[in-house]
Amino acid sequence: MSIPLLLWVGLVLGVETPPERTRHYTDAQTGSEHWIVSRGGVTLELVSRRPEQVQAFYLGRGFPPGLARRIASYCTISVGLRNDGPDPIHYDLSRWRYVTEDGVVRNPKAKEDWMREWKARGIRFGFSQLSRSQTFEPGDWNAAMVSFEVPHGARFDLHYQWETPHGEVTGTLEEVHCASDES
Repeated sequence: MSIPLLLWVGLVLGVETPPERTRHYTDAQTGSEHWIVSRGGVTLELVSRRPEQVQAFYLGRGFPPGLARRIASYCTISVGLRNDGPDPIHYDLSRWRYVTEDGVVRNPKAKEDWMREWKARGIRFGFSQLSRSQTFEPGDWNAAMVSFEVPHGARFDLHYQWETPHGEVTGTLEEVHCASDES
């Protein structure tokens, strides 16, 4: 990644505050990688999902095999957000960015983008995808899938943000690993 690109990302996302706590581990039973960040009264957890897990999930809900394969062709990360603080927070995925290994900056594919595609095919299903934006009162949480356009096995940096009554909280999770299709 070039320095001008990193400066551009920093300007777009705002000044990054130091993390309160960051943890990365691999679950010994499932092999899934987890990233957990707690900052600004919010806990953000990412869990990398293997393509066969994603495909099986959608096949199990009656999706046509071709569409289940298409969804699984994206890097799928389960994203959980929990408001642990005393104030409401608001996130907007359209403000999140990820930077691929070759320096390309993109937005995650949002629930609403998938919903348009699925609706055109007569599928009325959407609870599995994280909404584009949401406000959490203290104690509220949500967890769902988010799609990233990177090859399975690749790594990317995720620039996230949310709003609090006291201002914007931004951060970067570096080297998020997209699960490969190998168990």
